[in-house]
Amino acid sequence: VDALMLVVGGLVLHGILLQKPEKRALPHAFLSVCLFCAADYRTGRSLSDINIHEVLERVRQIILAEFPKGLSFIRDYDVSVPTLRGDREQLLQVFLNIEKNAAEALDGKIAEGTAEIRVITRVAQQVQIGLRRYRLALSIHIQDNGPGVPPEIRDRIFYPLVTGKANGSGLGLSLAQNFIRQHDGSIDVESEPGKTDFRILLPLSPPETGDISPA
Repeated sequence: VDALMLVVGGLVLHGILLQKPEKRALPHAFLSVCLFCAADYRTGRSLSDINIHEVLERVRQIILAEFPKGLSFIRDYDVSVPTLRGDREQLLQVFLNIEKNAAEALDGKIAEGTAEIRVITRVAQQVQIGLRRYRLALSIHIQDNGPGVPPEIRDRIFYPLVTGKANGSGLGLSLAQNFIRQHDGSIDVESEPGKTDFRILLPLSPPETGDISPA
């Protein structure tokens, strides 16, 4: 929280104390997400044992209610996936943000009736996340057959305020990454025209003893 508020404070000072009109007002969207994240850390998370497929099914229902025609969901679930210790609302928001972005990027294919979102779950073994290794982790792929992430923002897709949509806030994926990291997980993306693949890793076991030294 302290680091986050220093960022906010620095940006405010940069805009106000320098008395430059174009920098005087901190972008409302960025301020909103900073305050949201700070509030989230203050209040703490609500942890419970989660059936990840129940979360994914809830997100699927929400997306299909908004895009009832022209969009197919392909579910490839591993029924052996155990429960996950985490914050259900945060994880629901993660997958909702990713899949809503995917559905909005598929508008042309939705009109044609050929849009697809594929959700794959697997149990992965001996997984490295950051500098830690886990015996078991949950691997989730969210794939779509849309046009892909624009090359000019692909390396910055998880940065706040970065978006490929004309009316996008650029907050959804940044917030998703924040929540995944709070679960000691990771999120990355590979994208090309016709296929975008978000991969999320979430630990299912405690980290093995000793961190992995960076190369």
